[in-house]
Amino acid sequence: MVFVKGNIVDINPPTFLAYTTIDPHSTIDDISENYLTVTYELTTENGQTLLTITQGDYAKVAEGEKRYKEAFNNGEGWNPILVQIKDLVEMP
Repeated sequence: MVFVKGNIVDINPPTFLAYTTIDPHSTIDDISENYLTVTYELTTENGQTLLTITQGDYAKVAEGEKRYKEAFNNGEGWNPILVQIKDLVEMP
């Protein structure tokens, strides 16, 4: 489990959520300029629900390249999280 620090910056239930995030255990200065913004957006496409997730602009934060490589997670990226989200929403 990963713990992060941040704030909700925009929410439009039930289709949109945006929040900022930073690793509270990193050596990066805990200032707003170093927080990444993550968004979740639900849309309907061909009768199905599509989840689109974006994660920040690494070029604009301290240690951006290092943080991107960590998030890339050896090619896994968001896959482990997406599996958990899928399992959650498909629960009977």
